[in-house]
Amino acid sequence: MSIRLTLAAFAAVAVGAATAALADEKAAPANNPDETAPACLQLYQIDRTEVVDDYTLLFHMKGGKTYVSKFPYRCHGLKFERGFAYSTSIPQICGNVDFITVIRRGNACPLGPFQLYTPEPKKDDKVKD
Repeated sequence: MSIRLTLAAFAAVAVGAATAALADEKAAPANNPDETAPACLQLYQIDRTEVVDDYTLLFHMKGGKTYVSKFPYRCHGLKFERGFAYSTSIPQICGNVDFITVIRRGNACPLGPFQLYTPEPKKDDKVKD
């Protein structure tokens, strides 16, 4: 009996192996511009996600921190559909490695690196002396 490995199956195995290898390495600060942001987020720590626009996702974590991931290019339809999915072979999602898929459109978009997110003050919020 011969085993046939399709190109898609081979690619899936290769991506899974690369993701696991990157997660094990714990990316050095040189690979991560924001030293306070991790290269990967533990899935059980993610409280919720928020679509900002076709370029930006927020990951709100349990405990109050929020991380932002900016796509290297526009993720068409993300803001309009407001829904996405991701699949990983390990219990974390990694910036610069993993992809999200826009629901109902099927286009895959690569995540950018995670950075600690600090919201800009609203125009109504005036600094009081």
